[in-house]
Amino acid sequence: MSQKRTNILFKILIIVSLLGSVISIWRSKDYGINRDIALLQRQLSGIVTRASLSVVAVETKHQTVIRGLKSSNSGSGFIIDADGHIITNEHVIHDADQIYITLSDQRKYIAEVTGVDIRNDIAVLKIEAENLTALPIAHYNSVAIGHVVVALGNPLGTGADGKAVATFGRVVRMNQKLSSGIDTKNDRFYDNLVQTDAVTMPGNSGGPLINEYGQVVGINTALGYGSQTNQQFGFAIHLDARTLEIIGQLKQGRKVTHAFLGLDLSDQIDDETRKKMGLKDISGAMVETVLIGFSAHKSDIRSGDIIRVVDGKRIHSRHELISYMNQCRPRQQIQITLLRNATPAAKSNTIEVSVELGERNPSDLRGIQQEAGSKNISVWGMKLIDLTTWRKSYMDLKTNQRGVLVYGVQTDSPAQQQQVKLGTIIVGIGSIKIHSLKDVVQAVRQYGDKIPAIERLQTQPILDL
Repeated sequence: MSQKRTNILFKILIIVSLLGSVISIWRSKDYGINRDIALLQRQLSGIVTRASLSVVAVETKHQTVIRGLKSSNSGSGFIIDADGHIITNEHVIHDADQIYITLSDQRKYIAEVTGVDIRNDIAVLKIEAENLTALPIAHYNSVAIGHVVVALGNPLGTGADGKAVATFGRVVRMNQKLSSGIDTKNDRFYDNLVQTDAVTMPGNSGGPLINEYGQVVGINTALGYGSQTNQQFGFAIHLDARTLEIIGQLKQGRKVTHAFLGLDLSDQIDDETRKKMGLKDISGAMVETVLIGFSAHKSDIRSGDIIRVVDGKRIHSRHELISYMNQCRPRQQIQITLLRNATPAAKSNTIEVSVELGERNPSDLRGIQQEAGSKNISVWGMKLIDLTTWRKSYMDLKTNQRGVLVYGVQTDSPAQQQQVKLGTIIVGIGSIKIHSLKDVVQAVRQYGDKIPAIERLQTQPILDL
């Protein structure tokens, strides 16, 4: 019994210690360096109280791999109209079996999903409720660096009783970008973030970032720390014109589509390429891999090309190009200016390319990743992989189609001399029928360094130059 009491006492001391730390941190923020923020807290108290009436706590239930056992997740959201539409982050409700909403007056509802945009991490929910207080949306040009903002939400589940938690700060940067690798599994991309020094914690996601007038300017989404100062920053999706358009589509239950160029890009232009092209300005997006069968491939963009201009806009980096693509629509025609190494005599060519963008499809992205991770062999200047199930489906081939896919071709190689192109499906090498890479290995043993005749699959060409 005494041991059990000791354990309980020990746990209580830990909790008190943690609470003391939190209070200490919050007090130091309020009354330390940022005394002006502490003053604004008192001045904005009434505005925050009114805005909090629109903030909701979001709790989700998920089925686990263990039968009968469910996990939960908590986040935040805010009401945008009297009809019961609620904005939150898609990652807050991702794959949820059920979504529970707690209002500021502690009424509870089960929400329906009206629409989601996974890539931009936005979700619109709806509840059937009366007497709702909607949060007004600020004009998207009304927020700027230095403005005072308040982050409202349900951090660490503390707002689950309907009482929103408020933290104060200032906008320190607009149009902030986060690495596109932050959630590659779900293909998320963040490029229009409002960065603030308001304390943000897990559970704040989906809540509103409001201005000094009580109008929402962003959706709290992520947090980060300065690498040198250990200062915390909050990131909110800016409710700019594009985001508001997306929200409007989701409210109507319409699918949000995204454009797809079909390139794997790099910011790093290697010394060999720089010297060959005689480049002094090495900014731009360098094409590392052209994805077979997609828009860039069909328009003859090639590995090693450097994209400098899109629709008259100068492109300085990979991220800048991805951000521009994120604002385009499928089937939109764009004009690309790129640099291509031509011959040693002509150091580089400036080429204009017209591209009709495709649609970014999650199943295609998974298929591309599967191909990229497939076993491959390089022979006679071409890189070969087995046909995947996704590739057969994408090219509308039979499920039992034999052959290997040409995944890369080197310049001036024996394969290129035989006019083997990226995306070709090889079904025969010399006298050997090719079903898989194993048959290619057999062909190499039989023919050695001299490439025999290549038999190609007669199908609708992926690329017709």
